Amino acid sequence: MVSSTNYPVLDFATSRHDWINAKVGPKVEVGSGAFVLLMVKYLGMAHIVGDKLQWQEGKKAKITLTFWRNSSGDKCRFVKSDSVLTKDMDFEALEAFFDESVDVEHLDLADCHSLARTKHLVRRYELLIGKDLVLPHA
Repeated sequence: MVSSTNYPVLDFATSRHDWINAKVGPKVEVGSGAFVLLMVKYLGMAHIVGDKLQWQEGKKAKITLTFWRNSSGDKCRFVKSDSVLTKDMDFEALEAFFDESVDVEHLDLADCHSLARTKHLVRRYELLIGKDLVLPHA
């Protein structure tokens, strides 16, 4: 998978529809410009029609974006970030496309109380990538 050099949407992906982003700190945001660039240019899953983003034919799917975090929290803000691709786009429609298309999950890797859930999600990614991951306090 390809990502921007500053990783605004994903750090790596186990498939086109299973994205992971490691975040440090409490602020979790996805910029509209980075999202459109990823969906249109890098993945070819969507295209811009007028001022809206639409799925490419046969590419519509639910995407899971999991934030691996070092702090608790379950909020993700979709924020307006202007780019050449999004300058004339309807931000509210783009935000609705993101909300309908992307399931956002949060995994607090520093929380030992949620270790069972952490182990479950880590095992899921181990199976997807075919490698064992090192889990602290496991």
